[in-house]
Amino acid sequence: MARRRASGAIEPRLLLLVDDVGGLARAHDPVRERIVHERFERIWSEGPAVGLTVAVSARRAADLPPGLAATVGTVLLHRTADPADALWMGIDVPTAGLPAGRVVRATDGLQAQVVRWGRSVADAVAARSPVDGPPDHPHEVGVLAPVIPAVTEDASVEAGPETARLRIAVRDHDLRLAETVLHPGEHLVVLGPPRSGKTSTLETIARLAACPVITVGADPGDVLARLDGGPALVLVDDALGVEDPTGVLAGLVAAPPCGVHLVVAARPGPYRAAYGHWAASLRAGGTGLLLRPEPVD
Repeated sequence: MARRRASGAIEPRLLLLVDDVGGLARAHDPVRERIVHERFERIWSEGPAVGLTVAVSARRAADLPPGLAATVGTVLLHRTADPADALWMGIDVPTAGLPAGRVVRATDGLQAQVVRWGRSVADAVAARSPVDGPPDHPHEVGVLAPVIPAVTEDASVEAGPETARLRIAVRDHDLRLAETVLHPGEHLVVLGPPRSGKTSTLETIARLAACPVITVGADPGDVLARLDGGPALVLVDDALGVEDPTGVLAGLVAAPPCGVHLVVAARPGPYRAAYGHWAASLRAGGTGLLLRPEPVD
């Protein structure tokens, strides 16, 4: 719309069709994804001025948001069993007895019959589209390998003064290396049941790391002495079994030196219940790697 408004040239009219406008709210939460609804409302209200017309269908009258209903131009009501839907649209005549395809225009009560043209809607749209449509065959779904080598081509672990980038896992949708990015002050939690690969994950990170790596054992007291600034990675296996009597690890979690990130491993169940433990505050970062996860994880 911005391009059309700025150009000022006469361009072909566009028709935007939305089948089941209520599905928009079901697919995109009106609170958490408000930007989607705001953009659609803007197209609805400002589109006609630049040659863009919107036509929507709704299962119930209440599915049409009040902001759209207040500025709707033409309402065509099909057969509805709920008289409230007709009254909501300004139609006071019963519509339950209308045959299939019969509509009533709300402004003047005019009745019309919708007929099916020879081709389907999809064929009609494809015929008028200037570009090729999507392929008619299903998307090919790859298969994850049963065994993935610990060192895969292009796998890497890099840490810099600003971010750390870990490429140690394979994505399911394209079988390429997935990248986990840790920004300043962020850390990584590796969760999984026994024998799920938590220790192997830490070993892989240590082997691929292109920066200093510090492994923390049962006594974390000498971590700061071994840590000569950043960038660096601090690895803690079985983190819930590592006590922090001096608060060294808690300090690294809350205020790590520039370029320093913690990577800790733990079992999911005990980790969820580990309130007050120094490692529990890592969950607030929301960055983790789940191995053989359960739904509750």
